[in-house]
Amino acid sequence: MQLLPQHDTLDIKPAAPAIAWLETLAVTLAMPLLGLWLWPEDPLFIYTHFPWLVMAPLLAGLRYGFAYGFTSALLLILAIAVSWRWQWLPIVHFPKEYSLGLLLTGMLAGEFCDMWMRRTRRLAASNEYRRMRMDEFTRAYHLLKVSHDRLEHRLAANTQSLREALHSMRRQLLATSATDNTSLLEQGDLILGILANYGQIQVASLYEVNSHAELEHPPIARLGTGRPLDAADPLITEALRSGQMACVDAGAKTPHEDDRTVLLAAIPIIDVTGRIWAIAAVHEMPFVAFQEDNLKFLAVMGGHIGDILANAIPGASGADGAAGEFSQHLRRSLEDARRYRLPAILVGLSFDIKHAPPDLIELIMARRRGLDQLWQTKRSNGTPLIFLLMPLTDGLGLEGYLARMERMLRERYGLPLELAGVTVQSRELTGKDTLDGVMAYIGRIRDGQ
Repeated sequence: MQLLPQHDTLDIKPAAPAIAWLETLAVTLAMPLLGLWLWPEDPLFIYTHFPWLVMAPLLAGLRYGFAYGFTSALLLILAIAVSWRWQWLPIVHFPKEYSLGLLLTGMLAGEFCDMWMRRTRRLAASNEYRRMRMDEFTRAYHLLKVSHDRLEHRLAANTQSLREALHSMRRQLLATSATDNTSLLEQGDLILGILANYGQIQVASLYEVNSHAELEHPPIARLGTGRPLDAADPLITEALRSGQMACVDAGAKTPHEDDRTVLLAAIPIIDVTGRIWAIAAVHEMPFVAFQEDNLKFLAVMGGHIGDILANAIPGASGADGAAGEFSQHLRRSLEDARRYRLPAILVGLSFDIKHAPPDLIELIMARRRGLDQLWQTKRSNGTPLIFLLMPLTDGLGLEGYLARMERMLRERYGLPLELAGVTVQSRELTGKDTLDGVMAYIGRIRDGQ
């Protein structure tokens, strides 16, 4: 398939030698014949005001080159010499300057033609080379584009939303029913598999971190075969120091920083209190997956895995009952909002026991979504109160939730939300909110404000 049109190349194919010689002889012969017709007494234009005979070698030289122009001039000089020698024409003296002019005209015109043809051939060869390279580049570009599109489609087909991934991850990890830190960290293959499945990781290792924030060797889990990891690796050091994911920056890579690491990223498995339980060292991942959204995805999952590890140990997370567990999830939502700008909604549902159906609270608790966290308490006046934390939910998500609740109440009880004795108060959590500020907001709701 020709990717570039043929007319983009220069057509400099020379005429066949036989045709070139025939045309040269025809032009050379035509000038004396023309002179014989116009000026029979001076058919070679020797005594005219302008030497018209020079047009023959000039045209032949410009059209075909040095050899043809020189030959045409030589033939005309030979005709002049024969006519002078045999007295066919009234030529008193042999026209030396005239003959020299014919010869120089044919030679110079031919030389200019040859020079122009050589230059044109070089340009044509260069143009042909560039055209071939452009064809190769175009084919390579289309192959790369098709490959990139396939990778994007594969990535889009294999990935889930962050909400679905976190919900599935919690279900898998909590199903291990670990009783202590060691037994749960023995599920390192499962943790690494979850990160690889949702983050498109190809080669990685999971290292435990001790209470002194030091990396323990050897790794507790491996995915593929990566290069040996040094505990002083700059990405590992940065992840342990900051408690945040560290990755190479391909756009600003310097020999003093990224060249000393064998990793693409280091993902801390860190709970909301700042305790780092493990480090996932990523060696290889697809190019299309190594981008900001997917790396943020992995960092968020690392934090939630850390919370699950902390909750698996009694007292390790500092949670005290339902209120403490709700507070821990609230801190995680605030941390995600501050670091990654992930939305979250805090909803307060208070119930008027005089108008609310008796099983309404149980129904609402049973219909909560997978990641939503509930805390059932009471107001200061003793009326039931439920706080609902909705991670990864913005204002539109809250409207959808309330619309589903409204539809459920109408189908089950034939009552709208207001007449069912439910009062809704909500607050969207942002990166500027603090735990103390949100807890104060919860306290005002409990006091009936």
